[in-house]
Amino acid sequence: MARDSSSNGASLSCERVAYVRYRYLCSIAERQIIPDEIVEICKRQSRLAAWSVPNQRIRPVSLNTLKIAADREIEEGGWARLDALRRSISRHLVNRPVSKSDAQKAEINRLRNQLEEAARARAILNRAYFDALNLLQAAAVRDEMLRAQLERHDATFKDLLGLRVVSGGKDGE
Repeated sequence: MARDSSSNGASLSCERVAYVRYRYLCSIAERQIIPDEIVEICKRQSRLAAWSVPNQRIRPVSLNTLKIAADREIEEGGWARLDALRRSISRHLVNRPVSKSDAQKAEINRLRNQLEEAARARAILNRAYFDALNLLQAAAVRDEMLRAQLERHDATFKDLLGLRVVSGGKDGE
């Protein structure tokens, strides 16, 4: 994959660094588990350029130097290919399995949200129920049959619902 270059010695060392960096990332990308440090390095182009692994002959270079060297050294794509590899590795963290504790926290949050939503719905229904009941009580003042039905309703459901219906009856009843 290495191209033969007739450039001077300084750019030759940069080319080697770009190629070695690319090959090292290729070997890491093939693994099922990629170290968090490598994922973090691959999140930004500038981190990839500043990356140093002396025992792998990877040393920090400027981003522009890395781009130029990659275009010269890596066949079929050059910098674009190295950058695509970097982006692929940076997304690896997203594809990792969720830890058991994170899954439990997510489930707890989901259940809390459901509970809060149910409480809000219950509060809205209670408000609507009381409003409707108050309207009926106002109408029951003139309708004896409606008043009897409301009293049966109250006797049937007040203990189940834990509700006290306060009506504006005579003498504070």
